[in-house]
Amino acid sequence: MSFTDYMSFIEGYQTILFHASLFDYFGQSNTAGKCILLILLICSILAWSVILGKLMQIQRLSRLNQLHQLDLNRSQGVLQLDFAQLSQQGGPHAQITSVALKAYARYSALGQKGDKAELDLLMGHVENAIARSTSRHFINDVTIPRRLLLFLLD
Repeated sequence: MSFTDYMSFIEGYQTILFHASLFDYFGQSNTAGKCILLILLICSILAWSVILGKLMQIQRLSRLNQLHQLDLNRSQGVLQLDFAQLSQQGGPHAQITSVALKAYARYSALGQKGDKAELDLLMGHVENAIARSTSRHFINDVTIPRRLLLFLLD
């Protein structure tokens, strides 16, 4: 490519850049093109609203998890946490901790003797309760947007 070819390319590029706009293209397009652009615009607005909504939700949950972490740091141990306060916090970590403490309280008689097998059984109940709670929250978070999408498509 010679220098003159490069300069003519730059001049053509600047002409297109300064004289053409999206509104010009929209005005020159046919009906199908206009419909496609409007559909893309609507989908873009929906996608950005979902992205921003999820970002705000993640920030809120992160703040709640940080508050729960501060409560854990201030307490003498996990078993000394208050059930009522955990249920009021509402963050994911607080909910998981609450489920684990309730399972521990329910099956704590198993670990009274201090036998390793009984302690393993107790912790197995606690782990199962945590797994059930986590999967329940995951299913609820995934199926609600799917139901909304199906509702919008009907």
